[in-house]
Amino acid sequence: MLQRMSSRSLAGNMDAHLYDIVESLFPAQSMFKRVYRGAGFESMPVDVLDKEGEIVVLVDIPGKDEKSLRVELDGMKLTVESTDSLDDGQGDECLIRERPSGVFKRSIKLPVSIDSNKVSSTYTNGVLEIVLPKQDQFRVKEIPIN
Repeated sequence: MLQRMSSRSLAGNMDAHLYDIVESLFPAQSMFKRVYRGAGFESMPVDVLDKEGEIVVLVDIPGKDEKSLRVELDGMKLTVESTDSLDDGQGDECLIRERPSGVFKRSIKLPVSIDSNKVSSTYTNGVLEIVLPKQDQFRVKEIPIN
């Protein structure tokens, strides 16, 4: 029986086989990679919402301290960075480490210019919410016809 495969599933299968080959070449790192395989920790999950008058960015960064987060707006590029130490400071030997740590950085190109003086952010329950008000010149304005 013939079965048609989509290019997406074919690429996914090829990625899995390639991953297995590379994993066999570096067995010492295989357990670490297996934990993070497909989890998407190399980048932070982001939702960007275009609301009337503002752009709202929601970033999932669970288990981080507010002091380890940094948000930067450079023109039309928003950058979110989280920095954590690998050492818990307790001096104990770690037998298993599955929680992601280190430096995570995500940059997003914004679709419109932002009024940088009115930007605000909150971090609640592992979700960083950044509210970016659009500049007045980019708001939709209805023009009456005479």
